[in-house]
Amino acid sequence: MMRRHEAPIGIDLGSAALGAVQLGPRGRSVEAAIELPRRGDGLDLNGEIARLVRVMARQGFRDGPVIVGLPDHDVTVAELTLPTASSGAPLDDIVAAQLARICQADPSTLECGWWATDATSATATTRSLAAAVPWSVADSIAEAFDRAGLEVAAMEARPLAIARACRMIAQPGLEVVIDRSAPLPIMIVLERQEVSYVRPFTRPAARTGIDETPQALSVEAFLAELRLTLGYLSHRHPTESVARILLAGSERDLMPISETLTYTWDLPGEMLRLDGLAQLPERLGCGGPGLVPALGLALRGRAA
Repeated sequence: MMRRHEAPIGIDLGSAALGAVQLGPRGRSVEAAIELPRRGDGLDLNGEIARLVRVMARQGFRDGPVIVGLPDHDVTVAELTLPTASSGAPLDDIVAAQLARICQADPSTLECGWWATDATSATATTRSLAAAVPWSVADSIAEAFDRAGLEVAAMEARPLAIARACRMIAQPGLEVVIDRSAPLPIMIVLERQEVSYVRPFTRPAARTGIDETPQALSVEAFLAELRLTLGYLSHRHPTESVARILLAGSERDLMPISETLTYTWDLPGEMLRLDGLAQLPERLGCGGPGLVPALGLALRGRAA
């Protein structure tokens, strides 16, 4: 059992690896961090979480508030157009009904959240982003941590955690983040440091289609998807431009994309690394690029 400590712990349930970051007593200082590759097919959630908690105890983690990043494949994210808050409409109910229709589920079986991203007209509607996860998924994750001896204080979609981790370096206008740490990589757009758009990569790298590894999309497929998103952002924000692309995930996988962006597109591709977003003790080295979501989750615990 880990010693009691109030410093928050962010845990990212990635598909290829589990990541955990515990913050120190102040600011963005990191007290402990580990990245643990998943075993086998990674489907034994209870076993993987129990193994992670055992390793955390050996690596200097202490008991504290735990914020868990929900696996991307369990979260539905959708862009919605809603009435303005001043209309008096039951916005939470409207969001739950629309997400339930997308998920083909009963609204009562989903945990939903949403936030406004832009006003699409002066009076009638607001563009918003919403996310939903089945209660059954959230409950099973919480129970797995409880059996391992940790109580979950909160859960969050990974794009929100990545955005929070980037806020220290985010520019005031548009930022685009490519997260290639999951089987189906995603593109996250930040407007004024808040998530305003999430787009999964969908184009296969080969004729056999998309497989279950982060390497399943070629550089050409990434760039084709990125071109579509940049075109959408240019239409939506004609007076703003994207000055760089932030890259999260394995440096080995992302380096070809970074080099192509920098030397062919003249658009810098910058790697997100834990040591560039937080203060790390020397014993942790650079901390590993896959720990960026876990840092964002821990920072949510600090804000709370």
